[in-house]
Amino acid sequence: MRKEDLGGMARGTERGEIASRRNATLVACVLAFLLLVLLVRFGTHQLVPSRGLVQAAVVRHQRPGWRYEHTLLERPSRGRILDRRGRLLAASWYEHVLVVDPTEFSSRSSGATRVDVGEVLPELLEAAGARLLPRYAEDHELLRRALTEATRPDGEGGTVRVRHRVLTRGMPPPVYRHLLEMLRTAGLRGFSFDRRLRRSYPGGAPCSQVVGLVGATASDGDILGRTGIEKAFDSVLTGRPGLLSAERDAAGREIVLDDPWVREPAQGTELVLTLDEEIQGMVYDVLAAHEAEHDTLATTAIVLSVADGEILAMCSYPAVDPAALEEGRMEDLCLPAVQHLYTPGSTIKPVFLAWALETGVVDTRETFDCGGHLGCRRFGRRVVREFGLNPEPLDLAGIIMRSSNVGAVRVCMERLGLDGMYAALEAFGIDRPPAFPFPDVPVPRINPRNKARLGYTGPAFPQGYEMVVSPLGMARAYLTLARGGEEIEPRLVRAYGTPEGFFRTRPETRPVIHESVADFILGAMKQVVENRRGTGHKARSTRWTIAAKTGTGQVDRLPGRGLYNAWFCSAAPADDPAVVVVVHTQVKRHRGRPYTGGSVSGKPAREIIERVLDYLRVPPDRPEEEEE
Repeated sequence: MRKEDLGGMARGTERGEIASRRNATLVACVLAFLLLVLLVRFGTHQLVPSRGLVQAAVVRHQRPGWRYEHTLLERPSRGRILDRRGRLLAASWYEHVLVVDPTEFSSRSSGATRVDVGEVLPELLEAAGARLLPRYAEDHELLRRALTEATRPDGEGGTVRVRHRVLTRGMPPPVYRHLLEMLRTAGLRGFSFDRRLRRSYPGGAPCSQVVGLVGATASDGDILGRTGIEKAFDSVLTGRPGLLSAERDAAGREIVLDDPWVREPAQGTELVLTLDEEIQGMVYDVLAAHEAEHDTLATTAIVLSVADGEILAMCSYPAVDPAALEEGRMEDLCLPAVQHLYTPGSTIKPVFLAWALETGVVDTRETFDCGGHLGCRRFGRRVVREFGLNPEPLDLAGIIMRSSNVGAVRVCMERLGLDGMYAALEAFGIDRPPAFPFPDVPVPRINPRNKARLGYTGPAFPQGYEMVVSPLGMARAYLTLARGGEEIEPRLVRAYGTPEGFFRTRPETRPVIHESVADFILGAMKQVVENRRGTGHKARSTRWTIAAKTGTGQVDRLPGRGLYNAWFCSAAPADDPAVVVVVHTQVKRHRGRPYTGGSVSGKPAREIIERVLDYLRVPPDRPEEEEE
């Protein structure tokens, strides 16, 4: 090899080594810079941490107040629930319970002997403002055994370990915090605190289904709304927990600071419902008396204010008192007025006839043959029968007054058609659930349009079949008629309170039919009660006129017996309604006993109307000479 080639190779090798050293130096500089940045960031957060990061860390590592940690959690009081007049429907408070774990106490207590603690503990409790349970306060030997004996007989000749004995109950948060600091100062271990929510329901059984109930979760014991308004507005009523900070002194003992709040608790929001507890009680009493007269499974009643759509009362019978209810039977607190669906029967007829008038396919002066002396008529493959014979043709008002099945089917099939019937259900909101928040509200079930056939659905719809709706859904439709054709969504929450003040909810309205159409239908419904031939004449009041429509929906197809939905949908006073009252009863049919809407649900509806109007001071509209 030539000398020039050897020199070139040497120079190339030297240049490669220089480049390698340069790259290594560059990489080392970059790594040193990144390490410096990490050190600066670490020092910043450890030596001068921001308040936001500290609070975030505290929240992530928070512990319940019954654990000995540097951060304590204090629950706020759950918000109250009030009726429209400010009467209490639900209120709560948190109480703290002092418990001892004998195994932990025996092994970890310091600062006093176990025997001494039996003498010292009552004094500490008294100084903090708490008291021992009576059995321990009266027997110091029993207290000593509770503190030191970690086993108890199991009833079968053996023993079981005891890690939780309750020593005192009912401590409010200030007493709890004071006692917590005193126990820590004394160096007593083995003691802890349980936190328990106490919720009272002064409204009792009449209000239980609407207000609902709270319960503890199985995972962490947190208190949550389980049914009713308690569940629907749980996040609003619960509020926000507060965080307390604790430190250690020179001896390693934890102490609560003079200003311990890392974050103060935000109390739960108050809710003001549209319910009137007095009216709710009236309705419940009427339903209880009604149940004793008939073989009913359940009866539901709703009272709405026509002026603003507020729900004044909504309950079912039977109901249960929350104070006596076992947590495992919370299904007993369901609200059938909203959460159950039923066949509406003939109460759907005013909806279809009103829409036929609104769309101009029928005139108020027209008459229709309603089966004549046969009392029935064939529509395709279906035979529609009358409940009572109508030998003469009936006009629209007569069809409503007599609840004529044949007449309603003729109007719907011959004039409205399937498209018109579905449009009527949509216009009156029969196909949608109520808009206010309530848990587990089902959507009404109506035979879908793409599966409907005129020969089957046509005769079924006007009689209230091939559909199921809630009582509140029907009440909303009749509220539209009572308001002159203007729909307003029924409201259950009237206002809610925050630290900034109370805020009222605003109702929304929309036109559905012309006022003249609503007035005509309401006038026809008035004859249902006022005319002796009307299906609801047994509900006639001696003080107020009532506009109503009865309905009887058959649940099964057993001829002559079975289960029926007996309806009575009404508005009173008839000429200027103040309230809408809907009563639904599930009744078993027995030979010789009433089962129809007018006979079964008419009487309780009349009693509710009379008591509510009298309570609201609505003057009677019936002339004195007509009163009996």
